[in-house]
Amino acid sequence: MCAKCTSVQPCTEQQIVCRAPHYLVIHLKRFIQMGQSIHKNKQEVTIDSFLTLANTSFAISSVICHRGNLDSGHYYTLLREGNNVWVQLDDESVYRGLTNEHAECKINEFAYMCIYKAIKKKYKSEESFKFKKNES
Repeated sequence: MCAKCTSVQPCTEQQIVCRAPHYLVIHLKRFIQMGQSIHKNKQEVTIDSFLTLANTSFAISSVICHRGNLDSGHYYTLLREGNNVWVQLDDESVYRGLTNEHAECKINEFAYMCIYKAIKKKYKSEESFKFKKNES
């Protein structure tokens, strides 16, 4: 809304990341307002395993999922234990050995928050770190 004339105006919002964080948390908007009521958006989404932001690569490390609707539901966490293995933390239960395919099905349908961890850059050799002696 315009502060001078109080009319509704189109606008854009821009956020700039100057330095990448160690952990990147993405909250998915899973609730939509339709008129006076709010509903859960149950549309499946595709979550990437890797992201790049501010010249830093991130790998997904865990996903908080929500099963149910606005009135009732259940939260649980999928934790990436290795490249191809996931663990489901569900209240007092721990389910180990979920494959990428099994975890991906749950993530695409129930993801609520995604937590990515920065990947440390790997150098081709130690020469990347060393200063060369000045031969003059």
